[in-house]
Amino acid sequence: MDKQLGSLRGARWAKAFSKKEEDGHDPEQSFEQRRRNVNRKATIVIEHLIQASDVAHTMQHWHVYKVRTYRYLLLDCLLHARLAHHFSFVTVL
Repeated sequence: MDKQLGSLRGARWAKAFSKKEEDGHDPEQSFEQRRRNVNRKATIVIEHLIQASDVAHTMQHWHVYKVRTYRYLLLDCLLHARLAHHFSFVTVL
């Protein structure tokens, strides 16, 4: 992981989940501020999930990658009725 990206993501996490931001029932906060806080939390959680997914995909075995790619291509072809055109070159399994 890029160190600069990691530090930026860590700063966003700290801002989103600080004790000050966690209190969503503050009557002083406007609806827009509360909505912005919720959106910030959701965004940073999704960023972390995407990063975990990327790491997991880089750790998979080459054979698993080939099989999944074949299945995704097959699904795409079936959904778009392009089976004969796309599968003239595929011999993965």
